[in-house]
Amino acid sequence: MTLRTWPNLKAYRKLKTLKNPGLSREWLFRIAKNTCLDQQKTKRLRRLLLLQWRKESRVAGNPEAEVVHIEQIRRLKKAVQRLPKKLRVVLVMREYGHLPYQEIASSLGIKEGTIMSRLSRARAAILREVKENQHEKR
Repeated sequence: MTLRTWPNLKAYRKLKTLKNPGLSREWLFRIAKNTCLDQQKTKRLRRLLLLQWRKESRVAGNPEAEVVHIEQIRRLKKAVQRLPKKLRVVLVMREYGHLPYQEIASSLGIKEGTIMSRLSRARAAILREVKENQHEKR
C-alpha cells in the first residue's frame, strides 16, 4: 500500500470537510479499525488458500495429488464465477489485477467504501464455499 492510497492519510486530508469537527478523532479511529479488519480478512483468506495449496504441492509428482489440486483450483474458479457480477468484478480487479481501491472505485464510478464492502462480501462468500468443500470431502 503506497502512502498516497493509505486510507488514514486520505481521511486526514478530508478532515476539513467534516461537518462535526469535534468527532474527527472518533472518525479517524473508525477508519483505522475498519482498514485493519479488512486487511485481516484478506490475509486470512490468502493464508487459508496458501496453506491448502502448499499442502498439495508437497505431494507434487503424485498424479493423484495433482488431479486433486487441479480440481480444487477448478472449484475456486467456479466459486468466483458464482459471485454476483458486482462482487466478482471488484474481486477480480483487486486480487487478480492488484489494483488499489481508489483505482477500482474511479474505474467503476463508485465510492471506495463500496469497493471495500463488496470485496469483503466476495472474500467471505469464497471462504465459505472453500470451507464447505473441505467439509464435504471429509
